[in-house]
Parts: sequence; C-alpha cells; structure tokens
Amino acid sequence: MSSAKRSPKKSLPKQNRSASGPKILIWGLGAVLLLAVIIAVTRPAGAINEQVGNSQLRDLQAKGARLIDVRSPGEYAMGHIQGAENVPVEQITQVAGSWDRSRPVIVYCATGSRSYNAAQWLASNGFKKVYDLKAGVEAWDGSLTKEASTASTQIKTNGLPVLLDFYSNS
Repeated sequence: MSSAKRSPKKSLPKQNRSASGPKILIWGLGAVLLLAVIIAVTRPAGAINEQVGNSQLRDLQAKGARLIDVRSPGEYAMGHIQGAENVPVEQITQVAGSWDRSRPVIVYCATGSRSYNAAQWLASNGFKKVYDLKAGVEAWDGSLTKEASTASTQIKTNGLPVLLDFYSNS
C-alpha cells in the first residue's frame, strides 16, 4: 500500500462562497431594471385617456370635443352620430396632422376595433385627450344621421350583375 499522504481537500474560503449570493441578487436587479427601461422607452408616448359610453360622449361633445367616425364613407353615409366628421381609419395619419392637439378627440367605428387603433395612434402622436366610444356605433343609443344618396354612390346596373372593385392605389 502506498504510504503517500493524501492532500486534504481544498475548500474555498467562506467569504467567497457567501459573496456569490449578493452578486446574483445584484445582477438580477440590474436585469429587471434594464427590462423596465426598455419597456418604458419602446412603449408609445400616449395612450387612450379613456373609453367612454354614450352619456360621456354627449357631455364631451357638448364641451367642444371633436367627434371622428373612422368608418368608411359608405358606412358613414348609412348612419353616423350627429356632428361627427368622417375620417376613415386608413386616412387618419394624413388628416389629423393639421388638427389642434390640445382639443379633445372622440373616435368611434362600428364595433370599437378600428377606433381603438385610431385612438392609439392619435395619443402616441401628441393628442392630449383621446377618447374611444366603447363598443362603437352599434352600442349607440341615440339617433343616427343618414346621408342622402349622391350620383357618385348610385350604381346603374341595367339589370346585369355588378362586380365592385374595392382596390385602391392610395
């Protein structure tokens, strides 16, 4: 048998073992802080101030809020809330650039999804007070104003089927 002495197991000093706990905690807190900064920087600057119901819409409109119907011109013509301007959602970025950003804006569509997107865009582009009608014009309990049909919206078919092309280059 070998008479060589075995060297005792070397162990780390106690201070090194206990120092790893605080280092992990510091790194973890740093990662959480970094994540919070990234979220704050990448999130849109504005947000919808509020989703409103029918009575709140009436109150805001009476106080001078701008009412915007973001549905298509055809939907708008079929019936809209009195005093509403028609700015289809795909045109809001071009049209709203000339508006007073300090004046409250209320947006609505048929069910609330298009107007939600328009309201988010308005809020993130400097509009101070942006409101969205909850559940859209389908939930509106007031009367709707209808547009008279114009020559440009009338289609003459001569009794033949009509194919409408909704493609647009704009």
